[in-house]
Amino acid sequence: MRTNKIIIAVVAVAIGATSFQSCKPSSKGKIDGEWTVNLMSQSSVSEGTSTYSSGGTSTNSGTYEDNFDGSALSSESSSSYTDTDNDVSTSSMIYDAGAGSWTQTSAYNGVSTSETGGYSSEGAMTYSFVKDGTYSSTESHTSQIVETETDPNGTDDFFNVVTTVVTTTDQVESNTTAGAWSFMGKNKSAELKANERIALTYLSGISESTITTTEVITVVDNISGASTTETFIDVENDNDNYTYGSTDVDEIWKITESKNKSLKVEFTADYTSSSSSSSSYTSDGTTTTYTSSGTDEVTGSGTIEMTQD
Repeated sequence: MRTNKIIIAVVAVAIGATSFQSCKPSSKGKIDGEWTVNLMSQSSVSEGTSTYSSGGTSTNSGTYEDNFDGSALSSESSSSYTDTDNDVSTSSMIYDAGAGSWTQTSAYNGVSTSETGGYSSEGAMTYSFVKDGTYSSTESHTSQIVETETDPNGTDDFFNVVTTVVTTTDQVESNTTAGAWSFMGKNKSAELKANERIALTYLSGISESTITTTEVITVVDNISGASTTETFIDVENDNDNYTYGSTDVDEIWKITESKNKSLKVEFTADYTSSSSSSSSYTSDGTTTTYTSSGTDEVTGSGTIEMTQD
């Protein structure tokens, strides 16, 4: 069976919010409760290493851009990965929810390939703030990628048949982040008043996803018109736990607009995360489990708009 898995990587930056009625100094008692993200745009850069239970160490780097419109996620990314055998893979991906399409250009040791297909996305982001200075964020996301190929292994003229392969990748993902928040004091040189900025510290995170890949292979005889169809299904479950390198401030918000129960901010992020991962693959009734651990250095920036009921 030919396996062609395309996995969406969603870069989730832990973010916070405030329920200011104005940009004047406020208290923690005025920002508690749950918030809903209506718009989000962010970009980030990462560098990391990973160690695997099967042996060896890999390195990775990448740039990412994400745009969330309150219901769907679109993203662009460019990444490089060097595996335990020092083989180099690069990838550039665009997932456009508005256009309903995805495009991937990848290379392995200098040999390039390009693919495209259909893409759909549905998601939600919420953030909950507590008066004691703690917060949590949750993100849920479902997506589907569809790729259709005709004669992927070349035309079979001898048998006069046409082979069509339709690969559908369904992903269900949830991310939860826990941390601490506080207002920042005034900064005269930057002409910022007290409580016009918020400091966030990431403490821990959990990411869970289930990726189901369904491959339908149809072979049609051009002479008789007869056809045969085979279906293969692979299920991948990923569970990642994150801890962050220190209790230093990881993200700073600058409030650009605050009125009623809505908020607009610009944010910057700079942090180190350590992760442990356990992945299981089920194919034809056989389940295999792998574990890994890694460290990533991430910097990023963006804007966000949110409201509170």
